[in-house]
Amino acid sequence: SRQGMEQLLESYMIRWMLGEDEEGIRLLTGNRSLLEGTIPHWDQIVGFANGQVKGLEFKRQHAPTLARAEASSRPGHNALEAKYSFEDVHSVVGGITKSFAS
Repeated sequence: SRQGMEQLLESYMIRWMLGEDEEGIRLLTGNRSLLEGTIPHWDQIVGFANGQVKGLEFKRQHAPTLARAEASSRPGHNALEAKYSFEDVHSVVGGITKSFAS
C-alpha cells in the first residue's frame, strides 16, 4: 500500500541520514517529536520522499509504456492499484539518493 511504502521510506531516510548510529536510529524511530526536533526540515524531507512515491504512481497511470520500460511497472500490473514490489522501493530510493547528491 502507499502508506506502507511511505513508512518504509521514512524509516530508510532516518537510517540513511544517521548512518551507523544505531542508538540514534532507535531513539528517533520511537519518538516522533524528537525526530522532528533533531533532523532539520524533517517534514520537508518526508514530503519529498512521499512525492517520489506519487511520481511513481503518476508515471504508472499516465505513461504505462514508459513505466514498463523503466521497470517501475510490470505486465498485468493494475496502474490504479497502489501495490509496490521490492524493485519499486529500490527504484524510489535510488531516485532519492540521486536527488540528494545533486
